[in-house]
Amino acid sequence: MNVLLEFFDQIIAACRAGEEVRVKNFGIFYALLTQGRTISTPVLPGNKAESQDSLTLKFRQSPGAKAKLNNRKKKGDTDGQSEESNEEN
Repeated sequence: MNVLLEFFDQIIAACRAGEEVRVKNFGIFYALLTQGRTISTPVLPGNKAESQDSLTLKFRQSPGAKAKLNNRKKKGDTDGQSEESNEEN
């Protein structure tokens, strides 16, 4: 389990540095910056609060991972069976 946690720590560090992390046949991890803004709220004095810029970790899955997740063959894969025959089994 420590190997997996270290892997995710490295992904977060790379994304924090502005890099995309691509895992072949799985997907892409990247950070998305949300700009700070002024928020209107009736709870605080002056009815306004400031939010800071923040990074959010995002993930975009690969077409191959999506196909496997949905039990479909990726385009170009040929194993002698059609999708219809796979669904029957």
